[in-house]
Amino acid sequence: MVGVLAVLAAAPTTWAGVTTPILWTENGHGYQVVVVPDGITWSAARDAAAASGGHLVTLNSEAENGFVHGLIADEATAWVSIGTAPNQSTSGPWIGLFQATGSAEPADGWGWVTGEPLMFANWEINRPNDVDGIEQFGQYFGVGVDNRAATWNDLPNRGSDLISIVATNPRGYIVEFPAVPEPSTAASLLAALTLTLLRRRRLGQAGTSRKFPTPSS
Repeated sequence: MVGVLAVLAAAPTTWAGVTTPILWTENGHGYQVVVVPDGITWSAARDAAAASGGHLVTLNSEAENGFVHGLIADEATAWVSIGTAPNQSTSGPWIGLFQATGSAEPADGWGWVTGEPLMFANWEINRPNDVDGIEQFGQYFGVGVDNRAATWNDLPNRGSDLISIVATNPRGYIVEFPAVPEPSTAASLLAALTLTLLRRRRLGQAGTSRKFPTPSS
């Protein structure tokens, strides 16, 4: 029985069939960076994240923000320069932050796609600033060339809609997958006992001379 339990415990963690997210042990959630070389709108990123079984990332503490930023800080393909010299900035992946329609600009009404309130914020200085009156979605962002900062910026759903700034859509987004509930101890023991009994029953039916098949290489 110990062997069976060990096999169950060693099974890889998955989120809706996805095995590549990085686990953050603080909350048991998985985080996955998705790079889109041609750029993607916030709404398309939101829908893609939901279709994969998760949601655009929600960042509820400095620790969580730091962990998630660590996944993208060295991923140059997830960032793109916007603006024109010498006033260039570095646009990073989308996060699940948005501003409710009709909220007072620029700072009211911000919240997360999951319905969680904005309890922690890490805006870049002078952000949000609602350029051209159309910036209602959040992303990672740093002022300056190749500044892959952990700070946030507000951007329109389609970056190219900006008139005052030369911008493009972010080149990626970050998906968060909820924690997978661990099976209860009782359920694990019951499953192991069932497997053991079935194995013994089959051995008894086949007789003592039965040989186990040789594992394939």
